[in-house]
Amino acid sequence: MGLPKKNVVIMFISLALFFIPSIVIASQIAIPPIRSDMQYKLLMLGLQQVVIDNLNDITSDNIIKREDIRQYLERNLPHTPQKGVFTKDALKITEDLKVNYVILCNLKAKNGNLDLNIKIVAADQQKVTSTYDIKANISEFYVLKNKLIEFIVSQKILKFTIPVQTFLEHEEKVDIDTLIQFSKGLLYFDQNQDLKSIEYLKSVYEKNPSFTSGQKHYEIVKNKLLSKTQKPDDLGNLKRIIGEKQEAKQDLMNSMGSNPNSVQALVGMGKINLEENNVKEAKLNFEQALKLDKTNTDAMINLGKTYKMDGDYNQSMNMLNKASALEPNNIEVHENLADLYQKTNKESLAAKEYMNAAELSANELSVNTATTYLNKAKNASPKDSSPLILESDIQAMTGNPTEALKTLKSAQTLSKNNDQIYQKMGDISEELNDNDNAKQMYSKSIELNESNMDATIGMASVLKKEGKTSNAKNLYQKALEINSKSKEANAGLAKLMAEEFDVDGSIKHYEYMESLDPDDSDVQKEKGKVLLKKGDLEQAKECFEKAHELNPDDSEVLKELGITQTQLGLTKEAEKTFENAKNIDPSINLSDISKTSTLSDTLKIKGEQQEVANKKIAKLITSFPNIGSTNAMAIIEIGKHVEKPDFSAYWKDYVRFFPLIHTKIRTDIYSALTQRFEVLKASSVDSYFSLNKKFVQLKEMVDPAYMDYLCNELGVSALMFYKVIHEPKTEKDGSYSTISDFLHPQFKILTIMYPKSQANILQNSTYVSYNLTDISIFMYVVYCIITLIVIWFIKYFIIDGSGTVYVEIIQDPNKHAIFSLTLSKNKNLNLTKTKQNLLDEEEGLKSKKKYSKKAKKYKKFERYLVKKDSQFNNIHIGKYQIYLFGIIEESLQGKEIGNYQIQQEIFVEKKKTTNVTFDLCPKECFVEFNIFDKQNNRVSGAEIHIKGILGSKFSKADGMVYFYLPFGETEITAEYEGKKITQEISIEPRSSQVCNIYLG
Repeated sequence: MGLPKKNVVIMFISLALFFIPSIVIASQIAIPPIRSDMQYKLLMLGLQQVVIDNLNDITSDNIIKREDIRQYLERNLPHTPQKGVFTKDALKITEDLKVNYVILCNLKAKNGNLDLNIKIVAADQQKVTSTYDIKANISEFYVLKNKLIEFIVSQKILKFTIPVQTFLEHEEKVDIDTLIQFSKGLLYFDQNQDLKSIEYLKSVYEKNPSFTSGQKHYEIVKNKLLSKTQKPDDLGNLKRIIGEKQEAKQDLMNSMGSNPNSVQALVGMGKINLEENNVKEAKLNFEQALKLDKTNTDAMINLGKTYKMDGDYNQSMNMLNKASALEPNNIEVHENLADLYQKTNKESLAAKEYMNAAELSANELSVNTATTYLNKAKNASPKDSSPLILESDIQAMTGNPTEALKTLKSAQTLSKNNDQIYQKMGDISEELNDNDNAKQMYSKSIELNESNMDATIGMASVLKKEGKTSNAKNLYQKALEINSKSKEANAGLAKLMAEEFDVDGSIKHYEYMESLDPDDSDVQKEKGKVLLKKGDLEQAKECFEKAHELNPDDSEVLKELGITQTQLGLTKEAEKTFENAKNIDPSINLSDISKTSTLSDTLKIKGEQQEVANKKIAKLITSFPNIGSTNAMAIIEIGKHVEKPDFSAYWKDYVRFFPLIHTKIRTDIYSALTQRFEVLKASSVDSYFSLNKKFVQLKEMVDPAYMDYLCNELGVSALMFYKVIHEPKTEKDGSYSTISDFLHPQFKILTIMYPKSQANILQNSTYVSYNLTDISIFMYVVYCIITLIVIWFIKYFIIDGSGTVYVEIIQDPNKHAIFSLTLSKNKNLNLTKTKQNLLDEEEGLKSKKKYSKKAKKYKKFERYLVKKDSQFNNIHIGKYQIYLFGIIEESLQGKEIGNYQIQQEIFVEKKKTTNVTFDLCPKECFVEFNIFDKQNNRVSGAEIHIKGILGSKFSKADGMVYFYLPFGETEITAEYEGKKITQEISIEPRSSQVCNIYLG
């Protein structure tokens, strides 16, 4: 960075190697904020500033400063600082800022892969003159930045003072973490939080002083603050941050002299004392600051550090936990808490806090920092899979899916029954196009946890790619049962429905997504596509117009809007729309616009991609004429059974689930009809006939008066009748092939349409062949499963035999108790997560269903709400683990006084009873002592002795003391400043109680 300027001859020789030489000069260029996904906001903020700095270094043109652009945008285009600038805004910017060019960048990111789209808008041509897409991995930040600069240079809109390629090759590179710190400094600078800004920029400068942008902005912010800061406490803190400690001390002392209640000055002085190891003085500063402002987290964190340095770990934890409650996303708090927990040998808590710090760092894309915390978490809890899972997320996010998969496999060895691990392995396998492994992983995840929505959606996505649309549809519907608001599940199901001609069902899902987020441009775009397919041109136009308003830079939206306008006859508007689309993306293909298919052509084309029945039904529907102004139609099924009057046919109908065939055929007919007609819901038609009359014979349709009556009753313009006819295959000699028909049943569908008041049938005796091999194979599998179940039952219960298990629970009868018992052959059944669900403060015992689902795979038999005892009958002989899981509460207050998770190994013998006893009576109580003086103030430094308990002498700064004591009478002695008091206390048989001692 910072190469010396070269003369003009060297400049053109260098450029000849890399770019076409040019002497075109632009007086000014503006680069508004980059539009990007929220997670990458900090990364892109740094990218924008580095690009601006680099362009200023290699050109003699005036590149408008980012802060100047931001201030202009806040005054004139308030939406842009957060969302970036759209193409429609660019020409206004060129005019207002008097620049020749505006460079727009839009970044999208997925799984660590960055896709940067660049547009150059020229003021003289009043349009986008060039576009460029750059793809890179998040770890290749400088590749992205260099390609962006090279593209800008290649467009001949700059003159150069330094050879571009040489400059880029010799510049100092920084890691992503440094860039994130730099971006935070810029962000706080934008928000006028100057002290925070200078702190981050100083950290960047000290870590990498050769990072020119970091050094430059550190100096800019420092000089700005030194020149404008007037208040002594602000000036003192600023000088402390930039390293002028002696002057900082003097300013802060002057501030405290004139204003003893200056919290800012006290905290600043405390930090200086802490840096100089004056722990006692620092502690006094922070304590005084907290007395004045009890919510000052800066003082809390630093006071926690002083306690930690003094070795008072309990006080330090207490203070840091308070800070964490006020600022749960403060990484420094979690890091200090983790260190404290490690010092006090609380490894599991330390691992949890390191994980919190790692997650927060990962969310800010501070990859190296997150990895450091993860390594500490793994060391603190080597058998915990959570750090490995987060590590895999980071690897996937930074574009290393193969490494992420390896990490997840390591996590799998630690937690074989963690559904989240398998789901993530499925996600990565799908990304790597390994669909077979993805399906296997998703299936395992769903087996372990039926409520894993991400795994369910992932499996649906893979099946959709394989063309198994019906299975994918079922899984999307299952995902919606888990979470009806899932955008992925709603969108997946809506697209499948549209592909299967169920446009009304598809639109309903898009309308629901629209109700959840009215400003989602993608939802409006996809909804518009389905409406266009249906032929509802006006509504489709409204959707595309709204999508364009929400995202003016989506050229696909403009293309679809132009198509809709063309079909509506709005030729001039369509031409302008297509021109705008070409302006935004010159590479967009508009040559296929004139080839827009009619609706019937679309049905025929789509029909070719469907199974035989769907294709023929779709072609049949295209031949139907229009039926009135409303185009409303009702579908009526004649009869409900396959038409074959012998016992064998009825047996096949019920045992082989032929009613499923009727449902599938009706769905296919309904989906095809909705492409042209407004179809009455099947439920409405069924409800009418269930209350009135059912059709059982075709001859009933010869009465036009009755047909018109039905049309009026149902409120439709036409009726469509269909009947399913079972038609077994025949051999060449004319005989029926029973086996062939069983495996590949054939059906014919008779379809007849009757328009209202026309007194005749328009569509007469049209047969559609329908083959449903998939349903027969399914039933064949069902038969096999039933046979295996019968064999297993005979072996399990009749041959081997069974016994009985009787469980007795001993507890205090005056206390309210509730338990769950599980009998399992699985020795590794872990109920810890289940226990947390069951004891949740909000859900309480309502969560027992979650437990049942969690334990379903492992259980043999289970009982809930056990009060005293339970008996398990008909238990298959063998070795088992019996688990007791539950809580005991005070009957009146409902306060928990004990909870249990116990297991025993038992052996069940044939025709015998195995007795199991659990003794749950509490053995000791957790007692909290509060010590007060005669003014009823809690004292500090008091000592407590408890007679008969070794090592019971104890003191604590805040006056609260804790013991685990046996039930009954106990003698306690409290001492404070020469005063002593001894008294008898009674320890009740409960899990906790509070005892107050008054020394006065």
